[in-house]
Amino acid sequence: MTMLGLSTSLFIQHLSDSVLIQRQTGLLDALGIGMIVIAVFRAAFGALRGYLMAFAGRRAGFQLLSDYVRHILYLPMRFYELRQAGDVLSRVQDTVRVRDAIGGVTLSMLVDGAMVIFALVALWLQDLRLAAVATLFIPVLMLSVLAHQPAARRRTRAALEQGARVHSQLVEDVSGVETIKALGVEPMRRDEGETRLADLLNLAFDQQKLGISTQTLATLVMGSATIVVLWYGGHRVIDGALSLGQLLFCYTLLGYLLQPLERLAGAHLQLEDAIIALDRLYQILDLDLEAGHARGLPCPGITRGLELDGVSFKYGTRAAVLDKITLALPAGKRIALLGESGSGKTTLLKLVQRFYDPTEGRVLLDGVDLRDLDVDSLRTRIGVVSQDPFLFAGTLRDNLMAARPDAGPEDLLAAIQIAGLEETVAALPERLETQVGERGAALSGGQRQRVAIARAVLRRPDLLLLDEATSHLDATTEAAVQQALDTVLRGKTVVIVAHRLATVRNADIIHVLHRGKLAESGTHHALLASGGRYAELWRTQMGPPPGVELCDEVTRPLTAVPRHLMLVAQERR
Repeated sequence: MTMLGLSTSLFIQHLSDSVLIQRQTGLLDALGIGMIVIAVFRAAFGALRGYLMAFAGRRAGFQLLSDYVRHILYLPMRFYELRQAGDVLSRVQDTVRVRDAIGGVTLSMLVDGAMVIFALVALWLQDLRLAAVATLFIPVLMLSVLAHQPAARRRTRAALEQGARVHSQLVEDVSGVETIKALGVEPMRRDEGETRLADLLNLAFDQQKLGISTQTLATLVMGSATIVVLWYGGHRVIDGALSLGQLLFCYTLLGYLLQPLERLAGAHLQLEDAIIALDRLYQILDLDLEAGHARGLPCPGITRGLELDGVSFKYGTRAAVLDKITLALPAGKRIALLGESGSGKTTLLKLVQRFYDPTEGRVLLDGVDLRDLDVDSLRTRIGVVSQDPFLFAGTLRDNLMAARPDAGPEDLLAAIQIAGLEETVAALPERLETQVGERGAALSGGQRQRVAIARAVLRRPDLLLLDEATSHLDATTEAAVQQALDTVLRGKTVVIVAHRLATVRNADIIHVLHRGKLAESGTHHALLASGGRYAELWRTQMGPPPGVELCDEVTRPLTAVPRHLMLVAQERR
């Protein structure tokens, strides 16, 4: 591009000194044809430059975004305890800033920098004094731009962080819109959002003012350079030290020096944006990934079962959720975990899936510490149904097949039948191809749970974790689903977390947790007979069990039970 610019300057010089003065029409025609050819080359080069910039930006943007998405999927669960979803998602926009910088600013700065150097060399070769005058303005421009750099960095970072806060609230409002409407707090949430948005726009306006200031100063310096060069060059032409053609050559070449410098000044703030955006991305990309992926021993199956050996666990700096728990989850058995809310039941299931590692102690599978097993291999052996299952936006079939993409139609139909999902599928307008909406919003809570049960069954797990898995089902449907599960999961290990004692009474082993500790273990009848924590919970929910004499410690608090609970217990009996 600079060579083409130099040819334009030479054309103007010869046009002034030779063609117009000496009336050489042949040379004029030759120069005209040459300039047309040069114009074609300039257009082609400009198109090639634009293509290369777009190509580089696309490659860099895809790689950066792909790395970011892959990284956040493999971050440990502790990361998500401390981060809002909006903050994580807002950094996707940071990849766009970096892409634009790589595809546009970086390559442009390299080309413009080369043009500046080449134009300076050509000026110095043409006339030392004019070149010296033009060169004096370069450090003035650079200093004026660098003076704004600290403020630009501060304002850009503040704007990006405020943008993340706005994004976080928007995600929160959309996700919790039902709660917002139920509480009637739309005005409050609107006011909070408008305040954050106003702060963001003010920061963006400050950035724009700084950019205008930088650009104005650069334009002033460049305009002054042009005027001074023409003024000084005019004196040299009058004195006979330069020809008019040489002055026009220097003036034209000066444009190829000043215009790239002006673009470099304008690109400075955009480059600052990209640097800070990249820094924000690497705040996430530099975090350690979840341990155990593509490493450790494969998990061939579960033959003896799982065991918690002196396990303690706490979330961050909070109090311990589990405190030195030792218990067994034998293979092929139905094990129930029982306890009040906050006793550590769900946390225990998370340790089994290795979402977290114990603070103290070990979780063993067939005698092998889970930390020595490959995480992916372990989780393929586990099926999970939670109280509030997550469904992906897509079709019902997509959500079911996510558990086992290679499942055949017969397996899919069997899983649907076991989960009691046939009537739901038949009632949907497009059957299995019906869109379930974001997080399964088009389905009821009970339907989502049945989808999750079918998905878990389709996975054919060695270990099935049911965390309040039937809490949204009515008693009749729950009984039917439980009976179907008993049949299909015979010989498999099933761990059940439930508050309804009727759900767990037929378990082979019941572990009762209380305030993070293991209170007692045993079968339903043995625990009732012992008169411990389980018997107390049973009495509260179901009334005194027939044929079992409870100890004084259990029967004494009966007088403190509220009257309405006593009436409920009597009705159930």
